[in-house]
Amino acid sequence: MASVIRREVAQANGYQRIALSYSTAVWDTVQLRSEAPQISITQTAAGGIIQFDRMALIKGASATASRSVLTFDATLNKLNFALATAHGLVANDKVMVTADATGTVPSELPLQLLFVVNPIDTGSERSIQLSLTSGGSAIDFSAGTLPIRVRYANGSLVGFETFSSTTTVADGGTQPITLNLNWGTGTSDVNAV
Repeated sequence: MASVIRREVAQANGYQRIALSYSTAVWDTVQLRSEAPQISITQTAAGGIIQFDRMALIKGASATASRSVLTFDATLNKLNFALATAHGLVANDKVMVTADATGTVPSELPLQLLFVVNPIDTGSERSIQLSLTSGGSAIDFSAGTLPIRVRYANGSLVGFETFSSTTTVADGGTQPITLNLNWGTGTSDVNAV
C-alpha cells in the first residue's frame, strides 16, 4: 500500500479516487474462477491535464484520496485541517503524508504508512496526530512547508495494472475505463485491472 500511495497521481486537475460498488460475484464452474460484473467509470480533468500509466484497485479504502493540511502545530504535534469539512479520519487509520509541488514534509514524518492517533473532528477543531505504530505515541515533529497532504491508506491491494504508455486526459476531457474482474485458475478471458 505504501508503494501505491507514493506513486499516486497528485491531487490536482480533478483527479480523485473513484469509489466502486460491484454486484455480487459469481463462481464460474468451467473456468474455476470468481467473476465480478463488468463496470465502467470515467475520470474527468478540470483545470489541467491528468496523466497516468498505472491503476490500482484497493479494497476497503476511502474514495477520498487525501486531506490538505491547513497548518502545522509542532508544539502539540498536530496536523490541522480546515474547519469547513470533516477530515473523517479515526484512530488507527493508516495514512501517508506527502508534499505537493512546493511543500516539504517534516523530516520526522517518514514516507511510510503511519497511524492516526488522537483525532479531533469537530466544528471547532479538525486535527490529528500520527504514530509509527497502531495506538502508539504521537510522533514529535518540527514544521515542514505547506502544502502537504495526509493520504488515506487503509485497505488492501486487489489489482494493479501498468499500461504500455501514458494516458493523458486533456483539460475538460474524460477518460472512460472499463474493469473486468476475474479471479481463479481459468485461462480464457482472464483479466484484472
